[in-house]
Amino acid sequence: MENLADSPAVFDHGPAVSRTSAFQREVMAYLERYPHTRQVELLLTDLNGSFRGKRVALSSVRNLRHGFYFPASVYAMTVTGETVATAGLLGAEGEPDLLCLPLAGSLKPSAADPAHCAQFQLTMQDNDGQPFEVEPRNVLNRLWQQLRARGLYPVVAAELEFYLLDRRRNAAQMPQPPREHQGQTRQKQCQVYSLDRLDCCSAVLDDIARLARLQGLPTEGGRSRNPRRGSSRSISPIATACWKLAIGRCS
Repeated sequence: MENLADSPAVFDHGPAVSRTSAFQREVMAYLERYPHTRQVELLLTDLNGSFRGKRVALSSVRNLRHGFYFPASVYAMTVTGETVATAGLLGAEGEPDLLCLPLAGSLKPSAADPAHCAQFQLTMQDNDGQPFEVEPRNVLNRLWQQLRARGLYPVVAAELEFYLLDRRRNAAQMPQPPREHQGQTRQKQCQVYSLDRLDCCSAVLDDIARLARLQGLPTEGGRSRNPRRGSSRSISPIATACWKLAIGRCS
């Protein structure tokens, strides 16, 4: 995705013909690589980091360069999807819709179904055509510009921590650790930083890495962590892995 500090995030450089050409080139290049794509998810990221949007047929993407409309209240939602009226983003006549434009370079395969479903990230504009001030991307961009003006260039390295569970629950209907390679025993020890533990879970970790590469996420590595730290007692024996995503630029 284009660097926020150096170029516009949307397809808005040059005249309308250039914008259309840039958009079409990205879509055509994607479809050459994923010719069986049938639908596209249009995504906005709310204040909680959750994706909000809609899924459209591939035939609708040709008009996406003109943008889609979504309610500004997307940025007034709780983590459970409830709209907070006191956030001040609701209009006198309900939830006003604002124009959302596709982000250049953000057309990627969906992790849920890479062969048939694509994802396009959007960014919202206000009624004056300016970046919507409460969108997290635009808040980040303002901070980035302030730091850049001071000669500072932040680098982000994120860690995603998650539990690996057996799909089946135990007799008490509680989560249980995954089985070892041979399927005879279950993981019952923490084994922090154990490489053998990573080997045991290599199939799912390799799948995560593969999907991350499809979406252009530069995964750096993984390690086994202590599940008891900050965990509830009921799932404390469950083995965890920490997958590190190293992001070298803000996007």
